[in-house]
Amino acid sequence: MFNMEYKKINLRDFRKNLTQIRDSGNAYTVFKKGVPFAYFIPSEYEITVTKKNVSKKKFSEILDSMTNHRVEFKDEVKDEKSYKEAYRKLLEKKYLKNE
Repeated sequence: MFNMEYKKINLRDFRKNLTQIRDSGNAYTVFKKGVPFAYFIPSEYEITVTKKNVSKKKFSEILDSMTNHRVEFKDEVKDEKSYKEAYRKLLEKKYLKNE
């Protein structure tokens, strides 16, 4: 694999011009609010992933968070049907506990 140069593009332009970007065959760094957000790399490139200054434990936590998108609710609100009611209940518990 050779070192490729990534072209920079912001997220809005990326979404707006996705078809043209896909057909261009170039690799892109996508920025969201000035922070690197994603890499768009055509499938014809061979990719190797390396981690930078991340402990093994932290790296496994990052991978788990990316693959595990479950949401766990606190016990006191897990039976609520509406998220608004659950949120109201938690706020009342936090701020109105003295009454």
